Amino acid sequence: MISSSAKQQLIKMKLSEITDILERQNGIIEFTGMPFDERMEYVINSLYEIKHAKTILGLRKRARLKMPDACINDIIWEKRGLDKRKILDLATGNFVLTQSNVICMGPTGAGKTFMACAIANDAAINQGFVTKYIRMPDMLTELHQPEANKNKLRKKYAAPEVLIVDEWLTSEDIDNDDISFLLDLMEDRSDTKSTIFCTLYPYSQWNDKLKRRVIGQSVIDRIVHSAVIIDCGTMNMRAEKRKR
Repeated sequence: MISSSAKQQLIKMKLSEITDILERQNGIIEFTGMPFDERMEYVINSLYEIKHAKTILGLRKRARLKMPDACINDIIWEKRGLDKRKILDLATGNFVLTQSNVICMGPTGAGKTFMACAIANDAAINQGFVTKYIRMPDMLTELHQPEANKNKLRKKYAAPEVLIVDEWLTSEDIDNDDISFLLDLMEDRSDTKSTIFCTLYPYSQWNDKLKRRVIGQSVIDRIVHSAVIIDCGTMNMRAEKRKR
């Protein structure tokens, strides 16, 4: 058994899990005759798994995904015309490593948010990448607060390795200041971070949503040039899931 003083030292080093692992080993006869190096390897592997699981749990909590349990395995593929190969490639996380963007398009109820959260979980969070979810209307609400600090807000959303922007361009009252903020944010993220957009509109219509302003076109250019497009189809997934 490990001594109480050793336990206290492990606690101070934030390695108290080792005590639990060793106690579990002592309760299994097979471990008693195991060579020291094999037993130590088991301790290290178990400690890594525990720490990794805690890290992933923390990343998922801080991401605040709208659908925190979404995963690629739960995607309904039938009758939607989804490009399965493209989505499975996104699930590997390559788009994060290449700092590419993802655009999930489709009408209301098509499963855009689920798709984005599933990709974020499997490709980003489960692989240790810092991720954050935000609805665009909520982002603009933050921006319009009297006490809002635009630079701090910009850094907040520029920092995550993967940012999900849901309900992209659904706000009808986007003004020049909003578009300037989006341009600065996309400039910060362009070619350095990955952003997943959930939108009702194909990107060919984005310029109209941005009132055909010149800076709006600059926003679009920084997003689309490195984007993977996912058409989520027209099936109403809310209704489909209720049937199932």
